[in-house]
Amino acid sequence: MDKLKLFVGIFFASLFLLFFLSPMDPDLGWHLRCGENFWSSGSFCGENSFSVLLPNYSWPNHAWLYDAVLFPVFNIGGFFGLSFFNAFLILGSFLFLYFSVKDKKIEKTLLILLLSIFGWGVFSLGIRSQLFGVLFFSIEIFLFSKFKENEKIIFLFPLLFLVWANFHGSVIIGILLFGFVLIGKFIDLKKFQLKQIFIFFISILTPLINPFGMKIYTDAWRHFAVVDLGKLIAEWTPPGFFVGIVIVFTGIIIIFLSLKNPLLKNKIYSLLILGVGFSALKARRNLPLYFMILFLVFFELQDKRDFFNRFFERDSVQKILLILASLFFVILLVFYLIPNVKADLNYNNWCLQSSDLGLNYPCKGVEFLNSLPPGNIFNTFEWGGFLIWKIPQNKIFVDGRMPAWETPLGKSPYTVYLETIQTQPGWQETLKEYNFSYLFIGSGTFMDLELKVNHEKEGWNEIYRNNFSVIYKKVNLTNIS
Repeated sequence: MDKLKLFVGIFFASLFLLFFLSPMDPDLGWHLRCGENFWSSGSFCGENSFSVLLPNYSWPNHAWLYDAVLFPVFNIGGFFGLSFFNAFLILGSFLFLYFSVKDKKIEKTLLILLLSIFGWGVFSLGIRSQLFGVLFFSIEIFLFSKFKENEKIIFLFPLLFLVWANFHGSVIIGILLFGFVLIGKFIDLKKFQLKQIFIFFISILTPLINPFGMKIYTDAWRHFAVVDLGKLIAEWTPPGFFVGIVIVFTGIIIIFLSLKNPLLKNKIYSLLILGVGFSALKARRNLPLYFMILFLVFFELQDKRDFFNRFFERDSVQKILLILASLFFVILLVFYLIPNVKADLNYNNWCLQSSDLGLNYPCKGVEFLNSLPPGNIFNTFEWGGFLIWKIPQNKIFVDGRMPAWETPLGKSPYTVYLETIQTQPGWQETLKEYNFSYLFIGSGTFMDLELKVNHEKEGWNEIYRNNFSVIYKKVNLTNIS
């Protein structure tokens, strides 16, 4: 067998092991609950029934189809099924990228490796709705490559955007990328083609075929321009200094190559890289998008790289690559896959894994709460999705669905949560307004420290504590023994 082909095969097998990750997304719980509701009652989870903050709030759950797929996968395969699904999904995404370019095996694997490394912040939590965005971006790039060979492929794009719109809101960026590629096509042909304009117009309309209609566009605009999530949510914050340097460096190279390219259509790729580069520098959740666009543009601009070809045609170099890939595969199999499989065996192991990773889902605290009468819970934000899943009889305060929702005060729900957990002025009024029976918060938070000293004055009594969580109950509750 060709050594390079064997290297590529081992490389992708290693990626499958690498992305066989226990599901640790903080939003996993509410997605599972929404998926269960879909199959039991046909609900699209577009009306808030989980929290006391903004009850009955109407919002476009653009990931409803993800929820509908996620729940049966978990119901049949448990945590193991979700880990396998995650590995299969990411591997499939990377294979679409790989086969979008002919030959150039080493260059493709190197860029996919870069995508894996710098997108790890998004990938490392296991299965999540955003990964379907990655999959559909990869399919779109694959279709672009086939579009060059067969113009009839263009008719598949509206169908792609239709499915995409019901899995993840990133479909908007996919449509913009499609428009950008068509502009390049128009420049290349020096004329507009009515068929392509018509297909692009249809591609804008097909995402409207979803349970929420036009709201999918207005919600995307709200996330982009109305709410500054970079000040609220970790994955919306800028990446670290080193990653920023990599983005700037690779962006400069691509801009240089695009401006140097004699074809006008290729020169405009500098604008594309500028746009996605800016989005990646603004929010780390956009890093996979940047490196996928980098993949697309790099191979659009580069036709020949004799140095790469000459260097990697050497038998000694191919042997070294094969040995390194094989070692990496064995290391992943022995030291990486086994702990993840162990974590997937049962719920208790999964809880322990969450603690080992520093996520600290409060499994024991939930068991304790389940022994108490239901009531409204003021909760740590990161635990909201988990609590929706595990204690559905209780109403929580806030979770990962809500940061971009509108409140009467004009604040993000996450801001209201921070002001309360940090015991800023008015925090007691918030607790009274929502008639909380319990406070389920992290130990050592401002609220916990305040109530440790003034619990009698504030009317709360500590009933549970471990090394990272604490539960308080309202003192005047008469229905708790």
